[in-house]
Formats: sequence, C-alpha cells, structure tokens
Amino acid sequence: MTKEQKEKIKKLLSNYKTMKAQIECIDYEIDITKECIEDLRELRDTENYIIEKNNEIEYKKGIKKRLEDYINSIENPLNELNATERKIVELRYLEGKKNTWKEISNIVGYSSDYCRKEMLDLVLNNICKYIK
Repeated sequence: MTKEQKEKIKKLLSNYKTMKAQIECIDYEIDITKECIEDLRELRDTENYIIEKNNEIEYKKGIKKRLEDYINSIENPLNELNATERKIVELRYLEGKKNTWKEISNIVGYSSDYCRKEMLDLVLNNICKYIK
C-alpha cells in the first residue's frame, strides 16, 4: 500500500462521523424538498420549479449514495477487526477527540509503537482491500 493510499484511508476514517451526519442532513433536506413539492403541486403553475426541485432531490440522492459507499468501505473491514484493533481505530479516528498513541497504548495495553506501526498498518491494509 502506498503512502498516498494510507493517507486517503486515514482521512476517510477521520471523516467517518462527519459523513454519517451529512447523510442524516441530506435525508432531512430531501424530506423537506418533497414536502415543498407537494405544496407546490396545489398551486399548479409551478411545473418548472417542481422539475428543478426533483432534480435537486436526485442530485442529493447521488451525494448520499457516494457517502454511503464510503461509509460501507470503512464499516465492512472494521466489522472484521478484533476488539483491540477496532478500539485502536475508534480511539484514533472515529471518536471526536483524536487520542495520542500514548493514550491509546495505555487503554489497549500494547506499546504505542506496536499500535501505531503494526496494528494500524494491518487495519489500513484491510480497509484498502475494500476501497479498491
């Protein structure tokens, strides 16, 4: 795995919660837009606007699909990790606070070098297989 691939995966992991929140926002926006369309149908003279809003919904669905694909490319390999490996990823990338390797090593009971070099590389390699 190249350094660029590692950095891409780390960035995906760091943005995991944000992507999940974006999906929720998109769902909410789609629901509001659909309600707006229903209200506009009663007016009958706004067909172009309704078409525009339908296009907007399709665009948002496309964004949502891409985000869901990214999330799945993260979740599938994470589900295959053992408890310690998953805890390391959660502590480093998935929680709001990015814990230091020293903090992580104290929590999981391994040296910070082992967590950072061995276990993280194993996790990143597994995720890389799903992204390709």
